[in-house]
Amino acid sequence: ITPVFSERDVVTSSSTTDSRGSVNTVTNRVGGSSKFVPRPDINRERDPVAQSFKIDFDCMISKADIFFENVDVGSEVWVELREMLNGYPTEIVLSRKDLDTTKIKTSLDATVPTEVEFSHPVRIKSGTEYCIVVGGNSPQTRIWIARLGETAVNADNKTIDTQISLGSCFRSQNGSTWNAEQYEDMM
Repeated sequence: ITPVFSERDVVTSSSTTDSRGSVNTVTNRVGGSSKFVPRPDINRERDPVAQSFKIDFDCMISKADIFFENVDVGSEVWVELREMLNGYPTEIVLSRKDLDTTKIKTSLDATVPTEVEFSHPVRIKSGTEYCIVVGGNSPQTRIWIARLGETAVNADNKTIDTQISLGSCFRSQNGSTWNAEQYEDMM
């Protein structure tokens, strides 16, 4: 999934070729960056974005709000609730929802969420880290990300000076190896 940040002035991109000869492109923007979503012929578990969280009480989670900037209608988009281990997302999926892209809500200012309802509620244990993972197969599908020090798109003249979440945002190129993005949070 492609995260979108506040400012989108300068665009750079780089490409890599995997062992199957598929070309993957990553686009970076000043004021933020876009994460690549693989082409349809590439393993759908590649290049997801994750946001960790921890809750101080036991509860059940059945829904999550995801803020999309754009969606490639007809492509695959999915959201998962996963376990974390040692501060990083695992491949242990507690619940998954494949989204109908014709029903995903988008906004150019990160003000309209898409409510994702999982197939069943998941029990969340107090003090345990979990994460929401968003993935898909089109670089045209983009989610909003907040980055410290950047201008907020949903508040005039507001610089993001605190993290909006107590968790961490992660990027992955294969769905199992993750890089922590200390200055970013999914919106």
